Amino acid sequence: MAGKKMILLLVSLGVLTFACSVVLSMLFGPKPQPPATEDESDEQPLAAMTVAAGLAGGQAKLTPKETQLGELIRELRVRINECKRRERQIEQREERFVIARELLKQQITDLENLQVQLLGPLTSLKQERAKLDQSRVLVAQEERANLKKAATIYDKMDPASSSQILAGMCENSRMEDAVKILYYMTERSAAKVLAALTDRSMAASLTESLKRIREEG
Repeated sequence: MAGKKMILLLVSLGVLTFACSVVLSMLFGPKPQPPATEDESDEQPLAAMTVAAGLAGGQAKLTPKETQLGELIRELRVRINECKRRERQIEQREERFVIARELLKQQITDLENLQVQLLGPLTSLKQERAKLDQSRVLVAQEERANLKKAATIYDKMDPASSSQILAGMCENSRMEDAVKILYYMTERSAAKVLAALTDRSMAASLTESLKRIREEG
């Protein structure tokens, strides 16, 4: 808007300058000569030659004011063209800005849609992780020594006796304790105990729980 106002101001100044030059030409230009009388008939050829010479000289040379006004008009034209060029550059920049803003809006929309699409799987993953954490059997650091001693005792027992004791623990809601003991037993002894269990579903549950044991500390 500021560029357009400047252009209008410069155009108005140019028109005013042109009008001033016309007025000055009318005021300071050569005046028409009155018709010659009979007494001056002999001097007509000389006077006509003088007027013609004066007109020719006035047309060939410009006054300093006219020269100054001409320079001012040329300078105004240069400034007007420069203002137009800058105005075109601003318009081009505005167009590029609009395009960039639309692209940015589209990218934001795409990211929001992607966030919505990923929200479902992420929620499911968090739920699965929470279930896994709840199903883990954690072994506290302070009970580790006692569990190892108990596991050593079960290693020395025959598999049938060990399996009966562990089955009784599972039936009395102490499956975690049974799993912990199996965890610290030797692999050979634990395998024999699981094989000796008559309840196959209990053996499967103990085996699955062994995978989820984690030691704290």
